[in-house]
Amino acid sequence: MRVASLAVIIMLTVQPSIYAFEDRELSITEVYEKLGYTDLLSALDQYEEQIEQQVYLPSKIPFQGEHFFGKVNENGLSIAVVGEDDDRVFHVHLTSESRNELPSDSHTYELSDGTEVFIVDVDEDSKDPDVSWLYMDKYDQTYSIVINSYQQEVRHYKLMGVAESI
Repeated sequence: MRVASLAVIIMLTVQPSIYAFEDRELSITEVYEKLGYTDLLSALDQYEEQIEQQVYLPSKIPFQGEHFFGKVNENGLSIAVVGEDDDRVFHVHLTSESRNELPSDSHTYELSDGTEVFIVDVDEDSKDPDVSWLYMDKYDQTYSIVINSYQQEVRHYKLMGVAESI
């Protein structure tokens, strides 16, 4: 299940310009709507109602967001923020299920409040090597935060800043 979730999020971090309809390229909003996303606030309200508790989202994101999408499914809440140029994508996935295990090659860090976080980098030999994931448990939720672009050190720095803002 974790592998399937990882594959879906990696797929979404790649610019989704491959979707076309009637000989025209779909807008980023049309692509995310086809993937089942709605506006972020509606999805957040639906998820909070479903789990009967308040959800804490990052107050900081790693770049200027142009589009904000949300989607609730049986696995939790997925949030996608797409930059102005559609190249930078930032994802947050929340679930009330605790995380099973992490890859052995994860980097372990600690937030200023003592929360332990784990960062995993996509293998440099993969199709899209410029992706890093941060995992943490906080407020009875498991957060998976994904960012693409940037150099690895910059991705780690930006992910830590996002995690600190929750």
